[in-house]
Amino acid sequence: MTVNDATLQDRRRLVVLDPGFEHLHAHHATVNAGIARAGAAAGREVLIVAGRRLTPEARRVCAQAGAQVTPYWRTPGYPQDADRLATDEHERLAELFAAEIEALLDSGYVGPDDDLHLHTGYSFHLEGLARALARLASVLRGRVVVSLMFHPGLYAGRADGEPEMLDAREHSRYRRALDTLAGTTAVELRLATSCRAYQRAYGGLWTRGPVRVHPAIVLDGASAGRGAPRGRRQRVLLYLGGPKENKGLSFSAQVGALAAPRFPDLEFVFHFNTGFPGSAAFRAAVARLRAAGETHGNVSVIEQRLEGDAYRDLVASCDAACLFYDPQEYRFKTSGVLWDLLGVPGLRWVVSGGTWLADELAELGLPREEVRFGNSEAAVQAIAALQPAAKPASGGADDGYLQLLRRPYGEWLLEQTARPPATMPAPRGVLPRVLRHAVGAAAHRRRILVVRTGYGHFSPLSGPGGFVQPLRDMGHLVDEWLIPLGHQSAWDLRPGGLGETMLRRCQARVRSYQGNAMPYETRLQGVLGDYDVVHFVDGEHAGLLTALARLNGLQGPRLVATFHQPSAICADLVQRPDFLSGFDRLHLMAPDQRDFFAAHVDESRLRIVPHGLAPELLDFGSAPLDEPADVELEEALARFGTRTVILCVGGWLRDYPAFVATADLMRERTDCVFVAVSKGLSLDAAGRPNLVVLNRGVSDETLHALYRRASLLLLPLSAAAANNAILESLAHGLPIVTTDLPATRFYTRGLAEYCAHRPAEYAQGVGRMLRRLDGARGDPQAARSRSVAADLSRPCVAERMDAELYEA
Repeated sequence: MTVNDATLQDRRRLVVLDPGFEHLHAHHATVNAGIARAGAAAGREVLIVAGRRLTPEARRVCAQAGAQVTPYWRTPGYPQDADRLATDEHERLAELFAAEIEALLDSGYVGPDDDLHLHTGYSFHLEGLARALARLASVLRGRVVVSLMFHPGLYAGRADGEPEMLDAREHSRYRRALDTLAGTTAVELRLATSCRAYQRAYGGLWTRGPVRVHPAIVLDGASAGRGAPRGRRQRVLLYLGGPKENKGLSFSAQVGALAAPRFPDLEFVFHFNTGFPGSAAFRAAVARLRAAGETHGNVSVIEQRLEGDAYRDLVASCDAACLFYDPQEYRFKTSGVLWDLLGVPGLRWVVSGGTWLADELAELGLPREEVRFGNSEAAVQAIAALQPAAKPASGGADDGYLQLLRRPYGEWLLEQTARPPATMPAPRGVLPRVLRHAVGAAAHRRRILVVRTGYGHFSPLSGPGGFVQPLRDMGHLVDEWLIPLGHQSAWDLRPGGLGETMLRRCQARVRSYQGNAMPYETRLQGVLGDYDVVHFVDGEHAGLLTALARLNGLQGPRLVATFHQPSAICADLVQRPDFLSGFDRLHLMAPDQRDFFAAHVDESRLRIVPHGLAPELLDFGSAPLDEPADVELEEALARFGTRTVILCVGGWLRDYPAFVATADLMRERTDCVFVAVSKGLSLDAAGRPNLVVLNRGVSDETLHALYRRASLLLLPLSAAAANNAILESLAHGLPIVTTDLPATRFYTRGLAEYCAHRPAEYAQGVGRMLRRLDGARGDPQAARSRSVAADLSRPCVAERMDAELYEA
């Protein structure tokens, strides 16, 4: 077998961390789509992690280019006054970004072998990334590429000039972030920036190697447009893009109105993107220019948004460009429009003097006319120098630098993350598929592929994927595929398309089947021979196509599927259960699930193995309550006072109306407070002094601080299979009052108060539990509860899964 770099790279995703990607009105969509196209061409999987307010249109652009795209970041890409943030706000944003990066890896949504890329960020993004990498240094095995788009508080515009100090505070922030980043020696880092002027500035701060210059992260292949036919008037671009006064919109319109009657042999083009927010405020500035065009016939005002080939055609059709940017704003700031226009060979330039644009053209050695911003007559005279004869040769141009900037950014990025086979590090516990044959089957007990969906609310302490590492610790070779929830990266799901047709047929069998599972399951057909077991951890969402293929004669490994929902919900979701016989084992979470599945498959295929909890929860449960984990917890603790806290946690299948009704029935117990912890609840706590609702979701630290503060868990349920709140309460040794169901008895093993599904019963159960606790120093059964929790820890559960699900 030939081991080649492309095959190795198939298993390492390129993950773009881009909190600024939320809409189409910036360079983010263009550069991310370029990365996606480059990845698709190279057979490299690309995941773009975008801002949480990502619009469907922006997501579609990158998804159609071949990337997976998910909205995620709460950290803003462009906070107000980003380069002038107060110290406390800068610190808050840096820590938020660090925590969100860590959560991506802790949740398994981003793997330790994935390569990470940050292409646009401010100093707080860089500081947050540096902190996250320092904390994750023992976990990460991929490469990290950082493109530094903004100057580090220092500018060195001319190669032979002295650096200009801009912002001492921002300069110190970049220095601190880069020092932290340089200290993460276990992580392979590559730094690049957007121009030589910035390269000189960063070069004085970065101590761990060279700072490269990357290609322009805007338009890929601007010169590939068709342009305009020869034999027409020379075209002079006056303005391009979104309406911004500091890009000289009003001044450019004024210059065009003056120049149009004086240069009938030139055609002036003014692109005014009315799709950009705030465009209406600039319409009056363009009225005089439009009137000049109507009079003299040599002005084209383009007002709509241009995309794709239409934009490329406009750029490629120009013979000259006027970029009258305000030096007050653009003395040190780069311009994506200039980079777009660099793709046009032989373009002639008129720019404002004293701007980065003038410095960059000088760095490139390109002929240009520089004028003082605001001097319209000087600008008209500069246009006069744009003779409509042959374009000047660019003999003094720095062709190497120019070609670097013109390269597709995505192509350059893939080169930065490429590693030849001889130097590619072997991941811990998981080997690349193509190397397994060399290792041999005897080197591992079993080769297992775990396929699961990416629920955002699961953390390292909860959720169905936690058994993977214990399996690896047992000597198994385990790979994980994480299928994003939602249909954003599935096949073509347009009405009538192949993907939409297949999804409709799949969901006729299983209503909750995920569109994103289709390409994963199709890809799986080609690698089944590499595994002894394929385990679909969310049978309600994935595994259908593979089970059907098995029923139609597909040979291969043992197929296992886990189902999490109670029987009644499974019966509602699984409309046509015939495919279930395609699995060798069905993993159930609780005894009452057997009622549904035994009606459709032979009982010999059914196994009940409990859901597991992270061993760290046992440490949480015995830890003292120290400082509050966040401000909301601190405020909540103040509201609790010395009262007995009766806690309810979670959302799915919880009966919160019964919880509130129980609180109402026990209103006379002024020494108690009922606390609901979830997200998106519609509970009215007004007029209920004994009810507190924490309704935004909380961190693991805050949640477990609440468990430690609580006296008991009251968990009214409409149904249940596995339940994280019960597992967590057991780990904390917390007494439990809950609904009498087979699943609750299965997990608590007689250590709870089991109540009929009525508020009066819950109130009586809480009363009995409080009497048991009255006068006691803690719950006498706490040690037994923790013993049950230890038996349900993930290493113990993994051993049972191995014996009952994976054994031949």
